[in-house]
Amino acid sequence: MRRFALIALATVANAFAPRHVVQDVTRALRAAEAAEETVKAEAKPAGPPATIPWDESKVIKVDASPMCKYITRAWSKSDDVAAADIADMLKDPANLALLDAVDEAGSCALSLAASSGKPRVVEALLAAGANPNVVLGAEWDVKDVQPLFRAVEEENLDAVTQLVEAGAEINRLNARLLFTGTCKMTAAQRAKDLGAKQVLKYLESKGGTLEQVAKPLSGGANA
Repeated sequence: MRRFALIALATVANAFAPRHVVQDVTRALRAAEAAEETVKAEAKPAGPPATIPWDESKVIKVDASPMCKYITRAWSKSDDVAAADIADMLKDPANLALLDAVDEAGSCALSLAASSGKPRVVEALLAAGANPNVVLGAEWDVKDVQPLFRAVEEENLDAVTQLVEAGAEINRLNARLLFTGTCKMTAAQRAKDLGAKQVLKYLESKGGTLEQVAKPLSGGANA
């Protein structure tokens, strides 16, 4: 609205006002346009979090992350209590630095929370900046998955929903060991195999696809 008012004012000023007034109005108009573009840019939704690739050199010992240690032992605590405890732990910069850390078991705080049936804990971790696209294992290892896949395996619709809304890569191929050998599949494919109808319906509503590929034979690019 302000922009249109300035345009009208500039038109009138250009016709009747002295040159310096026209210049002042023009500068104001340009400033208003720049401010409007800045607001538009800031209003654009951020893209999905970048994938954190597997890096063996950064793998930590099991229980080295206080959040992971707590979550694996918090089965008897209510979701609200556990979420509050995690939020308090994340106030410590040392703990926050381990937010996306992956341990030797192929777990991170977010994947453990997604598998625990505690959506408030998932919420607390995501609010602190946990990346839903952290890779939990080496290529073609059975730990070569992301937290979303773990949540699907637990048929935890709440966690699945939160992870997808947080930008989880919905059609990433995750490793899975079958009786025929190692394959990779999408989260939706895993939900279908498990008969998790609600999870599958949700994933498909968000663009999830059914896909499964076998590990290449010896000598292949990913063997």
